[in-house]
Amino acid sequence: MFKMLLLRIRTLDPAPPWGIVTALATLVAGFAAIVIGTTLTGLVFGQTALATVGGWSFGIVGIALFVTVTRNRTPIDRDALGLGEVAVTVLPITLLLGLGVAIALDLLSLLVTGVASPVAPLLVFFGGTPGAPASLPFSADPAAWLIAGLLVVLFQPIGEALMFHGVIYPALRQTLGAWMGFVMTGVFYGVFHLLAYTSSPQTTLPFVWYTLLLPLLSGLYLTAVRAYTKSTRAALAAAVGMGIFALLRALTLAG
Repeated sequence: MFKMLLLRIRTLDPAPPWGIVTALATLVAGFAAIVIGTTLTGLVFGQTALATVGGWSFGIVGIALFVTVTRNRTPIDRDALGLGEVAVTVLPITLLLGLGVAIALDLLSLLVTGVASPVAPLLVFFGGTPGAPASLPFSADPAAWLIAGLLVVLFQPIGEALMFHGVIYPALRQTLGAWMGFVMTGVFYGVFHLLAYTSSPQTTLPFVWYTLLLPLLSGLYLTAVRAYTKSTRAALAAAVGMGIFALLRALTLAG
């Protein structure tokens, strides 16, 4: 399996019907959607956790709609996005593998930082600081937690899979080469999480790990799923598995 993964990473797929400029424009549009979403919900609900996760959700849904409308118009587009049919067993298997990898990365995170923490989008319930006690447990704002659950289990997997593994991944590989494009997809994924889902940057190891390095590792894994299966749908399923664990982990930490 590992040899097959390496082979598929270094083997370029047919060039997508869009280039690097379109891919980077999609990334910028995605970040702008997050900013606009949080700004609008902040105006309505104030500076609350509900407004924050609601804004992220609006933004990430906007990303999914943007990619669907602008890039998924023909069968050629669909194939380039990696949205073709896959074997019936692929999606449940990749979902379960995503869940397992999330558990492994959580253990690695604890070993590296000595701190148990939720992923970046769920830090809003912990004062924005890894290792801090929950500032907003489930009982205090169940609506915000519900929206956050939909965000990490549904909205994020769909929107980020379409943007990173549908549009950006094939364009980067055509422009930068197979391996560099693969790595940079993971890097962009990690940086996007840092910029989009944090508001008060810190220089501590736990913060840097949970908001940048952990998303980078997660992004590389999801990109590896995309490369191995040649399917963005499989990468999406893996992200759902990781999101399920992220939500359960955060609920456990919140008490």
